[in-house]
Amino acid sequence: MQYKRACILLVFCCFLLPGCGKQRELDRIVCTINDEQILESELESNAKLAKLRARSELTALPDRAALLNALIERKIVLQESKRRGLTLSEEEFKVEIVRTGGYFSSLEFKDTLKNIGVSKHEWEKSMKEQLLFEKTVHASLEKVEVSDLEVQSYYKAHISEFARGEVARAFQIVSENRATIDNIKKELDRGADFKAMARGRSISPDSENDGDMGYFSREDMLPEIAGAVFNTEIGKMSGIIKTAYGYHLFLVVDRKKKGTLSAAEAGAEIKEKMKTSKAKKYFEKWLKELASKTVVKFNEKYTEEFK
Repeated sequence: MQYKRACILLVFCCFLLPGCGKQRELDRIVCTINDEQILESELESNAKLAKLRARSELTALPDRAALLNALIERKIVLQESKRRGLTLSEEEFKVEIVRTGGYFSSLEFKDTLKNIGVSKHEWEKSMKEQLLFEKTVHASLEKVEVSDLEVQSYYKAHISEFARGEVARAFQIVSENRATIDNIKKELDRGADFKAMARGRSISPDSENDGDMGYFSREDMLPEIAGAVFNTEIGKMSGIIKTAYGYHLFLVVDRKKKGTLSAAEAGAEIKEKMKTSKAKKYFEKWLKELASKTVVKFNEKYTEEFK
């Protein structure tokens, strides 16, 4: 789940640190959060990893102020993790590595880290912090629920949303180059799990959900994608398709004829949609409350460079 940023830099009262001494000239203090320091080296490391994520997810690269804001948010939540006694075990970290289909342990990924100038230690630290951040957020969202009555009310008020032409549901893997997608297909042909490969090897944002594209009509997709999916048998994998976004493989899992979904059929979709909406609002409120209890002090000389 993606969580909307709460603009923490604008929420709490900010104080300014005096200029750094010479001993910090090579690795300046950017700011402190309840006396925990964020150093320039950590911010720069996160900037490099953000560039890698932006490239793989086909999104815009955030500026330094946004990166710092995100890092501050993460530190605030991690301090809440500590207060709650929440930790991330080595076993949990290893499970996440396994979920990616082994990509994070591959030579290809190690070369990628080397090319962007990030050490394995820096990457592991950032990933462990992000996983603990997500674990803490999910723990705080456990109380968010959607009742059956809310689902029924939504369905009655928005029944037109559930009119459907012919739709299909597919999972996808997207790669930037032909050689990589050819290798992925060979592994899949040998029995590799499609969803695991999507998690670890696909550059598409839906890789976070095993490559699940959800249900879509022919009109919702590029003609080449629609053609591949709607002409592939349920339970089968398509051939390799090239689009402006890269090279694609699709696993078709379902297809439905034209009609209107019943309340029962639409129930899970409605509940998930409403729960996501509620969770985002709760997350923003929760994060602002944490921020209001946090003292952040900025290095004035460093933050002046943001202007």
